[in-house]
Amino acid sequence: MVTSAGNYDIMGKPADEFPATPEVDNRKPIGISSGALKDLIKNTLFAVSRDELKPALTGVLFRFGESELTGVATDGHRLVQYVRNDYKADEFLGDVIVPKKFLSLLSSVLRTDEPIQLWMGNNHLTAAVDGDTYFTRIIDERFPDFNSVIPKDNDKELIVNRNEILAAVRRVSIFSNRSTHQIALRLSSDQIKITTEDPEKSSKAQEKIDGDFSGEELVIGYNASYLKDILSQAKDDKLNIKLKTPISAALFHPTKQRENENLTMLLMPIRLND
Repeated sequence: MVTSAGNYDIMGKPADEFPATPEVDNRKPIGISSGALKDLIKNTLFAVSRDELKPALTGVLFRFGESELTGVATDGHRLVQYVRNDYKADEFLGDVIVPKKFLSLLSSVLRTDEPIQLWMGNNHLTAAVDGDTYFTRIIDERFPDFNSVIPKDNDKELIVNRNEILAAVRRVSIFSNRSTHQIALRLSSDQIKITTEDPEKSSKAQEKIDGDFSGEELVIGYNASYLKDILSQAKDDKLNIKLKTPISAALFHPTKQRENENLTMLLMPIRLND
C-alpha cells in the first residue's frame, strides 16, 4: 500500500482460502418480526452454556410452531423459556439450535421497526437485514427435553419487588465467597432474609426485604451471580417465585406477563455449607 507519506507492506492470504458462501438452494422462509426476534434473543442469550463439551447447550433452541414461537436456553444451572404467541408460521416448522455468536451479531444490527427475513436450509440459517445477508451453521445436536425439567408441583410462593431483591442480592453477594458466590434465602411467613457468610475471610452479611411468602419455612442456597442474572431478566416490578425444597429447582415469573409473550426462568439451588 502506497500513500503520500510512505509505503506499507501488509501480509495477506490467497482469496481462494476464504470460506465459500454456503449453498442455500433448498431453504424455506421463516416468518418472524424483527421485534419478536430481538426480544427472544435478549431474554434467552444470558443462559446459554459456554461448555464446548456440550455443544447442544451452546446455542438457543428455536421451536417454530404453527402459531407459537419458543426460545429455550440452558447451561445446566439455569434455564429460560420464552414464548411468543403472536407468531404465524411460514413454510418452516420444527426445531433449530442457533449458535450464540450468530444471535449476538444479529441482536447488534436489528432494530425493532425494520424488516427481517429468515430462511432455513438443510444445515444453515440465513438472515437478511437492511440489505446485508448473514449465514450461520445450525448446531446439529439434540437439545435436552426441557419440559421434563420444569417442575409442575412447586407449592411455595414468594412475591417480591424485583428491584428490591435484586439490589439486596447485589449488596449481600459482595461478602460471599469468591469461589462459590453462595448466598441463602431464608423464607418464612413473617420475614424474608438474604444472607451470606465467608469463613475464609470471617465476613458475613444479612438483609431483610419486604415480600409475601406462603408455605412452610424454607432455607435455600443459590449462586449469587446466576440469581442476579435471573432477577435482571424479568422486567415487571413484581416477581413471582415458585419453590418446593432446598434441593429443587425454583421457577421465576413476572407477576404480569407482557402482551403476547410468556417468560419462565428456572434456577437450580446449591447446597449450603451450614
